[in-house]
Order: sequence, then C-alpha cells, then structure tokens
Amino acid sequence: MPKGDRNLSALKQLFDSLLGPDSLANKFEFTGKPDYSITFVICLTDTGEVWRARIENDHLTSAEPLPENSGELGFVMESGTFAEISSGSITVQKVFLSRRVEIQGGLFKGMILAQQLGAFFKKFADHIETVEEPVVQFGFEEEALVIELDDGCRISAVLGYDDNTAPDSVLFIFPPHPMLGGDFENNVVNQLYTTAVNTGQLAVKFNYRMVGSAETDDDEMLRYWRDLEETSNFDRIVGDVQEMIWQVMENIGENLKIDFAAYSFGNLIALQAMRHIAVRKYVGISPPLMEYDFESLFAEFPGMNFVISEHDSFCPEAKFTLMADKYGLKLHKVNSDDHFYRGSEKELNQQYLKIMMVI
Repeated sequence: MPKGDRNLSALKQLFDSLLGPDSLANKFEFTGKPDYSITFVICLTDTGEVWRARIENDHLTSAEPLPENSGELGFVMESGTFAEISSGSITVQKVFLSRRVEIQGGLFKGMILAQQLGAFFKKFADHIETVEEPVVQFGFEEEALVIELDDGCRISAVLGYDDNTAPDSVLFIFPPHPMLGGDFENNVVNQLYTTAVNTGQLAVKFNYRMVGSAETDDDEMLRYWRDLEETSNFDRIVGDVQEMIWQVMENIGENLKIDFAAYSFGNLIALQAMRHIAVRKYVGISPPLMEYDFESLFAEFPGMNFVISEHDSFCPEAKFTLMADKYGLKLHKVNSDDHFYRGSEKELNQQYLKIMMVI
C-alpha cells in the first residue's frame, strides 16, 4: 500500500470528532469568537499521513487527506506529538522549541499559525481529559507579581532570587512577540532569567498586556496584538512596561541599578522604554530587523551590546553588521540554526555572561 494511503486513522479520528453536528466545535459555545480563518497541512512522519485542514471562527470546516506533502504552510511531526498538541496538553511553540516539530512554508507565518492553532485546541482541553504539563522548577525562590495598570488591565511577572542574591541591581527581561509565542516561559527568556539569578542578581521576567491572563482568552489576545501590528504603534505596551518597572522598583528598592535584556521584538519595547528609565547595562538578542525599523533607536542608543544568531532570517548577520558599524554597536555571535536558539541556549548564555561580567 502506498505510504500516503497507509494508516489514515490517526488524524481522521481526530478530525471526525471535530467535524459535523455532534462535534465538540458545535456542541460547546465558546466566548470571544475569533475572526481568523487558517488553512494548514499536518504531516506525520511515522505514519505517512498528510492532511490539509481549515479552521474558521472556532470551527474545523474541512479536512482532507493528501497523497503527499504539498509543502504548504504547516507542520511536520510524529503522530504522538500531534496527539499531545490536539489534546491541549502542550503548544506547538513548545514542541517546536524542543525540536519535535518542524515548520514548513515560512517560519514567521508558521509561528503565527502555531499560536492560532494552539488557541483552537486549548478551547477543547476543558472538555477532554488532558495530562497536565509539569511545572518547571528552577531551584531558587520566586515571587509571582500581578501589576495593575492605570486602565484596570493586569500584567503578570515573576521575581527570582536566592540566598546569594546581591540586592544592588535587578535585570528585567523583555520577551518576544506574543503572536510568535512570546511569554515569560520562552526558552531564551528562561535561560537569561535562570542565569541572572544563579549569578547573584535579582531578575524579573514578565508578560505583555493580555498574555497569559485569566481575564482574556487567546483569541482576544491574538486580535489585540494583530491590531497593534496593523498600526505599528506600541506606545501602550511601552507605557505598560514602564509602569510595571516603576511598581516593581517601588517594592524592591528604588535605588537598585537597572539592567535590561531583550529578545527579538522585546528590543523594540525595551529601547523605547529606555527613553524614560535609566539603564546601567543593556543586552539585546536578535532584534528583528526585517520586521521593524530599529535604525532610529540604534542612533539614539549607540554602543549597545547585541547577540545574534549566525543563521537568522529575522535578523540577518550582514544587515546587522552594517548597522553595528554605523552606530558603534558591539556585536556578539552564536552559531545557532535560526532566530529561536533551539539547542543553542548554552552558547547564548556564554555570550550573555561575557557581556554582563564587564560592568
């Protein structure tokens, strides 16, 4: 039997459960209906199954088997991995970062699709039996912080420290874009966070507005951030971060020196926040030069330290090198596969320490 026709039950059973009048999608009413429509393919390496599916406004509207991988936007993984994702027990972003899934048809579009697909499957997790993901334990003390903003919105943050922490400085870590899976559990964010605390510094990791909030669902978050992208105006987010930092400093000590570490989109927010906050040390990681205009910010803050991946389509080495020469930026390189530092966190960590130890 041809590989593409063999064992079509793994995905078919799932899609059958999500299509039709008795499906979960029609059985339960979900709030905050999204207004997106997505078409994608799922390729299972161990069974040879390839399916094209379409989701429209909380409903799986079509699913059809394909004879072979069409190369369209989608994901390549094993059937067991897809079972975890479809149960809502793990997100596509997390399995991507652990190298258990590959994105095809464009990395940027694929990460946005991953966020949308995660929101879709997360809705069904409340109605089916799932396996809880273990909580990551870092081996030091943490305090959960809830920051109430002037408009009533809340953002979450975590303060990390241990017995050897010197109460003289604090590192604030800016996560990547929420539409690309950016939150304070990101692999790069957690690497910087644990390194800072383990080297004796207070560290704060945080989420942006509407991210990881019990008051809003993923669909609302996606709509909100997509609207921000369309206007390219992130003043509200910069203001949120400034308010968060001021509130944290008020509680832990206003005289502490402040350091920033920012990853990807986080650089856009961090550099703008530096217009109002005195920062002792800045470490920028892979600012997405192909998505946003950083030139005016580099001109405003010359001489900063940046770490980049040698193989990053979001922050090409050649383009960054030209800007580094023009604005006197200090450039440090990591031999990583792409923008996401999958499996290269330790090398990234070494570059970060090299910069931070030169105070």
